[in-house]
Amino acid sequence: MKVSKAAKIGIDYHKTHSKKNTLQSYQFVTNRFCLDSEDREIEQITADDILIPKKVADRLRDYAIEVCKTAEYRISQFPMRRPG
Repeated sequence: MKVSKAAKIGIDYHKTHSKKNTLQSYQFVTNRFCLDSEDREIEQITADDILIPKKVADRLRDYAIEVCKTAEYRISQFPMRRPG
């Protein structure tokens, strides 16, 4: 079975059995994985194809840190006012 067919079966399952956010998460991951592997047979997929290389994980972590810093800065620009 091709990866694209297995991905469609998985997404169809989650459309009927999962909450909206779960479905969106699975769609995001599945779409990214299928960009590289949709025409391959499932039997050809190895752990190395699935695991995120450390370099990519480090870039994602660094990006998340920057996003959080930006959000914290923006929040700090609006001091909390106490009612009353």
